[in-house]
Parts: sequence; structure tokens; C-alpha cells
Amino acid sequence: MNLRLQISTFGTEQNLELIEEKRKKPSFGEVEIKVEASSLSFTDTLLRRGIYPGMKKEFPLTLGYDFIGRVETLGDGVTDWKIGDRVGALTIKGANSTFVVHSSKDLFYVPDAVKAEEAESLILSWMTAYQMMFREANVKANNTILIHGAAGGVGNAIVRLAQYYSINVVATAKTDDHEGLKKLGVKNCFDYKDTTLRQKLNSVGCYDAIFDGVSENNFKKSYKLLKSDGTLVCFGFSAKVKNVEKITPKITLLSLLMVLKTVVFLFTHKKAKFYDIKRAKVSQPYWFKEDITVLLDLLNTNKIKTQVETIPFTDLKTIRANHKKLTMGGVKGRISIIHNQ
Repeated sequence: MNLRLQISTFGTEQNLELIEEKRKKPSFGEVEIKVEASSLSFTDTLLRRGIYPGMKKEFPLTLGYDFIGRVETLGDGVTDWKIGDRVGALTIKGANSTFVVHSSKDLFYVPDAVKAEEAESLILSWMTAYQMMFREANVKANNTILIHGAAGGVGNAIVRLAQYYSINVVATAKTDDHEGLKKLGVKNCFDYKDTTLRQKLNSVGCYDAIFDGVSENNFKKSYKLLKSDGTLVCFGFSAKVKNVEKITPKITLLSLLMVLKTVVFLFTHKKAKFYDIKRAKVSQPYWFKEDITVLLDLLNTNKIKTQVETIPFTDLKTIRANHKKLTMGGVKGRISIIHNQ
């Protein structure tokens, strides 16, 4: 049998339910994977609330943006994998399930030595961080970068990657998070609510790259802090959707239009980009597999360390509580759902 985390309508975490059903057989070119770990991220809450860009109203909807697991059954025509292989994938939806049926061409290899939850945390947050830093902003050693929301899943990954690649970091975060960031080598941490924040950020100097996933209202301010050849990478609008529990045209359309309008304006001056992992994976599929391989190798050789909290898949109460916590904001690092407990 298969257990799935699903919703039958968009809304609060109370709409989440665990449903048992028969396993599905893989079709031609597909494989069935027994899941070891799957995502529970801020992005998953957007799916649950119906405010994920381009989200269609199709129910029941199984949540889960990505997974790590082992190949259980091969569909006809599959020659690139064998039963028992450890694999992962970015799915957008459907990963919060005991068994997942997925295209064999979309999988990547996962070393046996790495923990499932640590490997899973790389797929969304660390991949976003890595591609923004090195594919979009082309950050180099000894550059200085600014991260807004440095204690969150993506921000934490940027800080840790910067530490490994000898990149100087300036961060904004809640005051309670400053001590933890400083332990990771961040010398300059500022409270994002500080009324003199811009002056303090200016006092550090100009930045080679800035990563801003907090709010489109902040993008122009970030842009002005760049060096003449610097790059601003925008990757979301979390402040706009915090505490929002249902889809509204004002949020899903106007907010995105504001983001795009801001980025178009910025293109008339310095470099500015808007990063979306789903779009990046479609436009550059080879980059995705190359970059996840690099990250998994860094993890497997203990050159990077993730910050992951785990919860069991069968504990619906805890899953709901963490969905709510993520919706409110303030989660440090990543949360991963473990399926083999």
C-alpha cells in the first residue's frame, strides 16, 4: 500500500490529510521509487495554500517538492537505472508519498553514504543558493555578497556555500539569528527591522552580488547597494505571502507583476535577475544535474554541512504544526520528512 500527504482544497494546514491507497505501476519510461525523505519547505506551503505561481486547481493534490529514495520497480523501456539504485528528483508536487512513480530521465544519482534528509535538503534550498551564486551572479572567491533573510533555508545555504568558497558575507536577519550566523563566519549581521539598516549596509561598502527573497518592495533598495558591475538576484516574495492561507488574485497576480516590473526597471541600469528553480530546471536541465552532482559530492566528502530538522511521515500532527510554522516564517535551515521510521 501507499501513503500520501494530500489536500482536497486549498487552505490551512488543517486541510492536510494522510490517505492510504494502492500502489501505482510505472508506465513506459517510468520507475517506482520507495521514498526515504521528502520535502517540507516554505514552497510546499505555497502549494498547500494555492498561491504557488501557475498552480492549477486539481484535487486531490499530493504535496512534496522533492524526494530521495530507492528504485523499487522498473517500467518498460527503462535501461538507465536498476532496482535498488538510490536516486532523487525535483518533482514540484507528489513527493510526500511512500512510493513515487516518476520519469526515469528526470532522476539523479544519490551516493549511499549520505543521509537521506541531508541529500533531500540540497534539492531545493541548496540548489537555489548554488545556481543563484554561480550560474546567475558568477560570484568569485573574496567577493562580498549581501543576503537578505540569511537564516532561512536558502539564506542558510548561501552562507554555508560562501564559507566553503571563501566569499565574504553580509547578512540581514532577526537579531535572535545573529549568533548562529556569526558562528558560520558572517562578520556583519544586521537586524532587518533596523530603521537605519540602509545606512549600516552602506557603511560596509558596495556588493558584488545581493540575494533578496524577502519582498519586491526591497528590490530597488538592494539594487542601489551594488557595485557598478554587481548583480542583484531576486528569488521570491516571502513577505507578501506570510500568514496568507488562501489564494487571492491580488497576491498571485499583482505581486508577481510588481516583481517583474521592478526587475524590468532594473535591467535599464545594472544587472538584475529573477531566479525560479522550476524555470531554471526546464531551460537548463544539464545544469541542474551538474550542479546537484557537485553539491552531493561536497556533502559526501564533508566539505559542506546542512542544517536539517526531521519529522516522521506518519506524524500528521507534527507535519501540520510545521506547515503552520513555515507559513508564519522564522524557520532556521530546512525541515525534511523521513519515511522509513
